[in-house]
Amino acid sequence: MVLLAPLTACGDASPTAVTVEPTDVVPVEAAYPTPGGVPDLAVSRADESSIELTWTHIDDGTGDPARYRVKYSRPSIVWREASVGCDPVAELGGVGATVSCTVEGLDPDTDYEFLMMSYRIEGTAWADANYSNIAVGRTTSVDADVPEGSWDDISPSRGIWIDRDEIMALPTSGAAWDRLLRDAGRDAGTANIADQDSSHDVYTMAAALVCVRTGQYCAKARQGLLDAIGTERGGRWLAVGRNLAAYMIAADMLDLRADGDPNSAGTRFEEWATEWLTLRLSDNNNLSQLRPFGPFHSSANAAAQEGFAYVAVAGYLQDDWAMERGWDAYRTFVCDPGAPDRENIYLVPPVRDGWTHDDQNPCAVNPAGATKRVPSGRVGAGSVRRIDGALVGDMRRGGLYQWEPGYTQYAWVGLEGLVPAAVILENAGYPAFEVADRAVLRTHEYLMHLRTETGDVRWFDGDRARDVVQLVNNAYGESFPMNGVAGAGRTVGYTSWTHR
Repeated sequence: MVLLAPLTACGDASPTAVTVEPTDVVPVEAAYPTPGGVPDLAVSRADESSIELTWTHIDDGTGDPARYRVKYSRPSIVWREASVGCDPVAELGGVGATVSCTVEGLDPDTDYEFLMMSYRIEGTAWADANYSNIAVGRTTSVDADVPEGSWDDISPSRGIWIDRDEIMALPTSGAAWDRLLRDAGRDAGTANIADQDSSHDVYTMAAALVCVRTGQYCAKARQGLLDAIGTERGGRWLAVGRNLAAYMIAADMLDLRADGDPNSAGTRFEEWATEWLTLRLSDNNNLSQLRPFGPFHSSANAAAQEGFAYVAVAGYLQDDWAMERGWDAYRTFVCDPGAPDRENIYLVPPVRDGWTHDDQNPCAVNPAGATKRVPSGRVGAGSVRRIDGALVGDMRRGGLYQWEPGYTQYAWVGLEGLVPAAVILENAGYPAFEVADRAVLRTHEYLMHLRTETGDVRWFDGDRARDVVQLVNNAYGESFPMNGVAGAGRTVGYTSWTHR
């Protein structure tokens, strides 16, 4: 057991070792990961001089809540040489609660790494000290250029999805309106964000759209938003990626925000929305692992949908830092060469299966002009084929890279997050539809290329994800096929009416 001298006051002094191999001089590389340490230390917020960290409260090895010391430095952190950031040793709630502390006095526009030691007190000494994972964050710039169309430039009435003035100019007749009106009036079912197959969110969005346009279904829309509060409990991030964003869009359209009354619908909803930035839910592939919101953190379609949900929350809250984080993650996902990969995007599966353009520098969306030779031993071996615009994490769901590729309907699932995220980012002033050589357009061109070259209409059948196709047609002036108007989609809907 490692014992360290007790901490008597907060400060920059490191604890004094009293064992043969003091923990405080063990290199980080040798101590990470350490069994029993905090596994989910994460940056939740930053400004020009401080960074807030959050993690899940663990026990100290005896069942009681642990104590903590946080250190920080510029990369790469070494515990012995790092500065003490905070020592949250007061009552922090029970094991499993979300804990936070803020490291202050930082330099602006600077990368930092954070490492935590958890421990317990035995008599007058520290016991069972363990290291956490390393969290990475960056402070904002004091004089950072404000992107055109950002929150400092827009009026409170500007919508994160569509302006209210634009809604009021839309028609109340035609097939798209009829579909919207029908769904606004239907039984939306029970709100349940934890259920990945729930449609309550999109039907609530329908009611909110009709409310703004005609004044109908307003009470229904507001109640639908309140009913959603807390229904994420017990769920995983996959379901959140599908079910959360439409609620945020609806609340923004209805201007449902805090008004000073702690019991009002607006205050209740905004407080709940704020909690999402520090909330921890089950990882999609490891239900026992709780983690925070991770926009575009991997090439998987669920990560793209989670990215959409994240920027929707950031947009509703008008949170500059969160929106900037979402933009940086989006840029990394679509292969913008200048993007900072702060989410440390996970791309191992598509690299392994051969779908990435460059195994050393892979991207979730292959870059413009990318081609690749089919390896020997696979169907189509030796032929060089276009992979420009392929969502590599989704295409691998059809099998190893070959020609013809194995069909997978998952080719559309990631687009149900990526494309609507682009709409919100674009409305916040970021060039989401232009970045990375019009990456969003190229994803659709690639699927149409597969349809044309293979003769398999399933790759782009005009039925799947019509809500997404309409957004792309609207953004780029294209005419990709759609068999009818867009109704309720998996993450949003009714884009044949809202984005004509």
